[in-house]
Amino acid sequence: MEQQPQDHGPEQAESRIKPADAIDRIASDGIAAAQEADSEISTDAAKAIAHGLVRLLGRPNTALEHFSDTGDGDYLKLREEYLELYADPTIPAHAKEWIDWLGTYLVQRDNARLAEGEEAGNGTR
Repeated sequence: MEQQPQDHGPEQAESRIKPADAIDRIASDGIAAAQEADSEISTDAAKAIAHGLVRLLGRPNTALEHFSDTGDGDYLKLREEYLELYADPTIPAHAKEWIDWLGTYLVQRDNARLAEGEEAGNGTR
């Protein structure tokens, strides 16, 4: 007799979430929190969005990949990569929303750095 998998409640379901689903959740929750607070997304949400965009871009060693790992990166290089995706008519609508949020986050980050007298756009702190 074949044994059927047993559902042991929400805890087990949570443990079966694929990494991509977890990243999508962090990005979506970060956007929802920013909308609720009428603010920008957090660095963690921005990094999650970048990670999701890396999957869509489909190539390694990108500025988006570096940003998704470190939270730092050159604005112009990041912009070039996410605009490449934005122009792609086949990407999902949620990815375009992610790009809007990430772009705004990066501009605000660089503006804050300029106000503090740091060099903007290159990811230095």
